[in-house]
Order: sequence, then C-alpha cells, then structure tokens
Amino acid sequence: MKNKLERVSKLQVTDTYTRWGRSTCPPGATTVYDGFTAGSHYSHSGGSANQICLSKKLKYHYHSKKTKVAEYETHNSIWDKLKEHDIPCTACLIPRTSIIMIPRRYDCPDNFKLEYGGYLMAGHHTHQAGTEYLCFDVI
Repeated sequence: MKNKLERVSKLQVTDTYTRWGRSTCPPGATTVYDGFTAGSHYSHSGGSANQICLSKKLKYHYHSKKTKVAEYETHNSIWDKLKEHDIPCTACLIPRTSIIMIPRRYDCPDNFKLEYGGYLMAGHHTHQAGTEYLCFDVI
C-alpha cells in the first residue's frame, strides 16, 4: 500500500478527502486508511464541533481508554436500520485537486468529478455540543 501511495503522489498532483459512512474509497481513489468516526459527546459543552476519522490501526504514545466512536442516532428516517451502529469512514487520495461539497445538489459543476453523494447529517438541535454538517455516502 505504501509504495502505491508514494507512486501516485510522486507522479501527479493529488488531494485527499474523508468519505463518511463507508470503509472503502470509490473507484479511481486510493484508500489511505479506514476507521471510525469520532467526536465530542453530544451532551458536553465546550468540546470540538468537528468529527474526525480515527484509524483502525492504533499507534500513539498515550491515549485515554474512554475513547468512543460516534454512532448513528437516527429516528424515524430511512437510516433507522443503522441506529446505534458505529459510523465507518475512510481517507481517500485522488489524482486531482479542488475538492468541494455542494449541499442540495447531486451533480457536479463542469470539469469536476463526483466522488460520492449522500445526505447531510449533523447533531440534533437540542444537544449541547456543536457539530458540523457531514455528507454521508449513499452511493
């Protein structure tokens, strides 16, 4: 894997993005790593608002055993079957630049390539912790 990533990045201009809700990258993209979504607890004020994609392959000097990954908390929606399941994610490397998420659109501007499409999700309006909008893949 490392040689493939080095070869791709040496040959051309590249960029990366996180694919939320999936553990693999789409065709044409190289998986850098896959893992699970994590962030602040919904009832904690003062935590970080953004989610991160934690690698499944842990390697660090110190950590808290209290680390929890995020779960789908869906109610009365098409996502009900995912309720309380861990949220997968993957970091993808692509052989191009200019990554953008366009809310409320399922297509791309001219000269752009669709990497994935899905639904915007964020924390519930009654939760104390702030969250960001993420596009969860459904393709």
